[in-house]
Amino acid sequence: MHTYQLVIIHNTTTTTNNNNNNSRISKAIIREATDNQETGISVVGHIINTIRYADNKAVAASSQKGLQQLMNNLNKVNREFGMKINVKKMKVMCISRKGNNKLKIYVDG
Repeated sequence: MHTYQLVIIHNTTTTTNNNNNNSRISKAIIREATDNQETGISVVGHIINTIRYADNKAVAASSQKGLQQLMNNLNKVNREFGMKINVKKMKVMCISRKGNNKLKIYVDG
C-alpha cells in the first residue's frame, strides 16, 4: 500500500510581464530544482518528482519530508530567478488508502 504526497502549484509570480519568457523560465526553474533529486515516487525504477502541464506544476514525493525538501529547493530556485510561489494558489494533497491525508508543507516558513 503506497502513500503519495503532492503539491500542486497553479502558477508563480514574477517581476516581468512577458508570458512567453515566463513559461521558459518556469520550465528551467522546475528542471533545476528537481533534476538529479532522489526524492520522489519510484515508478518502474525511475524517480518521478514533477508533473508539468501548461502554467501548472505538481511536485510529488512518497513522504512529507521528501515533499518538503522538494518544495524548499523549488522555492530557493524560484527566488534565484526573481520569481515567487503563489501560496494562495497552491494545493497540497495526500493520496492514500490509509485515510491519513493531513500534510503541512511550508514555503518560506
